[in-house]
Amino acid sequence: MRFLILLFCAALSFSPAGAQAQQPYYGQAELDALLAPIALYPDDVVQLVLDASTAPGEVAEAAKWSRVNRGMTAEDAVRAVQEYSWRPSVKAMVAYPDLIERMADSPQWTFDLGNAWVAQQAEVMNTVQALRQRAYASGTLRSDAYQTVQASDQGIAVVPAMPYIYYVPYYDPLIVYGGWWWPAYRPCYWRPWRAQPVFVTNVVVVHRGFRAPAAQFQNRIQAQPFRRVPEAMRQPIVQSRGQPIVQQSHVQPAFTQQRQMMQRPVFAAQPQFHRESGGQRQHSQHRGRS
Repeated sequence: MRFLILLFCAALSFSPAGAQAQQPYYGQAELDALLAPIALYPDDVVQLVLDASTAPGEVAEAAKWSRVNRGMTAEDAVRAVQEYSWRPSVKAMVAYPDLIERMADSPQWTFDLGNAWVAQQAEVMNTVQALRQRAYASGTLRSDAYQTVQASDQGIAVVPAMPYIYYVPYYDPLIVYGGWWWPAYRPCYWRPWRAQPVFVTNVVVVHRGFRAPAAQFQNRIQAQPFRRVPEAMRQPIVQSRGQPIVQQSHVQPAFTQQRQMMQRPVFAAQPQFHRESGGQRQHSQHRGRS
């Protein structure tokens, strides 16, 4: 009888329900640490990083290619990788060689970010907004010559100050948010780099899984404003790790469109919703290189 019970438990562990229960879940402390290095980048760049992180193997290959072809211009580099089988976001990331190389240098961070984005999209978007609110309150997230910070009821958007010019500098997550509030969960350390503005001649938008186009979807979302909460009342931390989730669905053909500054959608926080299939996501992608 005892043997039969053990056999039954083993069968449950290999069932689809058991496999789903083993998917990693990231608490708020882990999400803060995962997103702190990229939350202040322009909205389109954040979307690129999130989508590319779901393919860590391709990120490693693209980073290796980028190191070998450092002398190429932005347009030449993006054009040169079009024959590779990488997803469009990974191809677009070669426009930011320093950023994609740091992603490849931090494989565990990339794996975890990809898993969190696939399984906890609403929490990821809300965390980005909460981190931006912290940086805005501390005075480190402001408009400058390269970017415009737009605060509204929908949240905080970061867009280029001039059309098609993106700036992706290094910043220290332990400083820009006014100090770090999770002693046991610190952001990964990246070697600083000297950033240069990146000129993007076109913007590629990929719609994946969301039930409405990007503009309509984001215009009906209200951001959750940041409120200080005692650390003792934070969500419990669950340390669980798993293999990165591999997406099987094909990306829809990308199309090119020109946009004015005021037409850019806000990268807004999303309300909580039930987890859907692993391949459901929306991402904005663009190409360019300094």
